[in-house]
This record gives sequence, structure tokens and C-alpha cells, in this order.
Amino acid sequence: MLLAGLLGLVTLLQTPLRAETPVADVVRVEEDWELVLAERIATGPSPQITCTFSPVAQSDALCAKLTLNHRTLPEAGAGGLQLQVWGDRQPLAYRTAFSDRLLREPGETIRWTQTTTVDAGLLTFKVAGRSEAWGDFASDGTLSVMVGTAIENLNGYDPEHSVINSGAGEASDRVASLVLKRVRLYSTTGLISEFSTPRVVHSLD
Repeated sequence: MLLAGLLGLVTLLQTPLRAETPVADVVRVEEDWELVLAERIATGPSPQITCTFSPVAQSDALCAKLTLNHRTLPEAGAGGLQLQVWGDRQPLAYRTAFSDRLLREPGETIRWTQTTTVDAGLLTFKVAGRSEAWGDFASDGTLSVMVGTAIENLNGYDPEHSVINSGAGEASDRVASLVLKRVRLYSTTGLISEFSTPRVVHSLD
């Protein structure tokens, strides 16, 4: 009996710890991101970063994309930030900020939070953060898009989906690291779950 108990304890200690399954419907998700530029002087509109986040683990159905240091709607351009919402691979809406400002400082760190909220048939995507190039950006809701939805909750959200569908495009060697640092899930009554293990999307190390 003692041996069986010890073996059970060993098995428990070897089992990875996971965040508890939410006990209520998720209505808001917050993702904290960090981008660190490499110690290399910029030679143009680089690097170009895209982070994708979705209320469901299927980007083709519905997702938001944050482009940093470039934009693609209504046409391609360099600099600033753009929040885009896509459905069935078609652009539904977009908002742009600081379109004339490039990321040029070697070693610069950019931190921001991507938020998805669902409420009464409306889905809201929002981004706000801080950088040297753009200062405190979008805290006033500049980068916020709202669309109608049949989705009632965000229980289908998966942080790994965000990681897999995000990354550095052009001049990725100018990106020292791109990391999803933390994820928080909320119900209508408050915080119900938190993932604090960093998820590395890109690293030069």
C-alpha cells in the first residue's frame, strides 16, 4: 500500500501543471505580448510583424490580425500599426495608427495587450501598448474594431493558435524575440483563469 502511494505521488509530480478549466463561459481574453528588436540598425521598413488572434481555433472563420511596422489594407505600406478583422478570408474592417512612424531603434522593446471581448452579439478586438517609436499607443481605443457575431462565448479560444499564426516576416533577423508572455480569461464576474508561461514565437537565441 505504501509503495502504491509513493508511485502515485511520483506520477502526480511528473504530470505537467495546467491552468484549470474555466468553470464559467469566457467572455473576454487578454494576451500580453512583447517584441524586442535586435541590436542592429534598421536599413528600411523592417522588421515586419504580424500577430493573429481569434475567438475560435480556426483563423479562416474569424480572426483579428495586428500588423506592426507595416500595413496591408487597403494597400501595402510601411510603418505604424494596423488592426484588421477577417472573416472567411475576407477583410471585414481595419484601423490604422502611426502610419508614418517606423521602428528604427536598435534593441527597442514593444509591449502590448490584445483583447477579444464578446457581448450581446458583438465581438470586439482591441490593441493597446507602449513603445519608443509610438509611445503609449491606442489606449484611447484607436485600435479597436467591433463586428457582429453569432458567437456567444470565447470558450473555443486557444493561445497556441495565436502562437502558431503569429511571427516575423521581412527582416526577421532584426527581431531578437517575439513572445506571448501571459494570457488571462474572464467571465462576466471576473478573472477565471490565467496562463503565465511565456510562449516563444520567434527568437534569435
